[in-house]
Amino acid sequence: MNGKSAVRKKVFRSAKKYKIKRETAWFNSDLRNVRRGSDLEQEINDLSRREEIVRAATRLFRQKGYHATSVKEIAEAAGLLKGSIYHYIKSKEELLFEITMKGIQPAITRLEKIIADPDLSYLEKLKAALVIQIGTLTEYIDEMTIFLREKNFLSGERQEIYWKSRRYYESLFRNLIDEGIRKGEFAPFSAKYATLAIFGMTNWITEWYKPRGKEAMTEILNEFSRMILKMMAP
Repeated sequence: MNGKSAVRKKVFRSAKKYKIKRETAWFNSDLRNVRRGSDLEQEINDLSRREEIVRAATRLFRQKGYHATSVKEIAEAAGLLKGSIYHYIKSKEELLFEITMKGIQPAITRLEKIIADPDLSYLEKLKAALVIQIGTLTEYIDEMTIFLREKNFLSGERQEIYWKSRRYYESLFRNLIDEGIRKGEFAPFSAKYATLAIFGMTNWITEWYKPRGKEAMTEILNEFSRMILKMMAP
């Protein structure tokens, strides 16, 4: 088995370990199941209003924190009465779960495609993986801040899905780095600690990044990538 096949095998093994495909399917079908019995126009209106609620909750959770934000405040920010908001959501925790999944799910999908590409070297894959990681943190700055800060307020199956998604995403990086080390494209570090270092460095972006347009994001991506790739050079 060549190195590229080994990486693909690790991706699939990680997905099986964390049951990410099954859980992702459950998550996506749950979001789409909005008042199936209603007519099309009402369903569209419900979806639009629900998106307003999610945006309002995202702003408030980022500004005040999940615990300090009440359902009444979310309803008011979305232009609703507290009682009527439950026509669109089941609970405040449901909103938190949806927000935490908004950035991580597309990041997983994009990273899987990069890692499975047989035409890319491990160095090229790591460069692309950093684009995904830093791009997700800056594009979804509010959602990813909530993802990192408010996770402990999730419970039961939602918390389980959160951790499976997060650990699977991190395992994709770790397996990529491990194979790159084996092939001599990266310095002989511990893949585990190299991955922790990368996430420790990049996740902190959510604490200081202020959106200032594409130019600022490009500068951050270039500087972080340069530092990390220099660290990983053999």
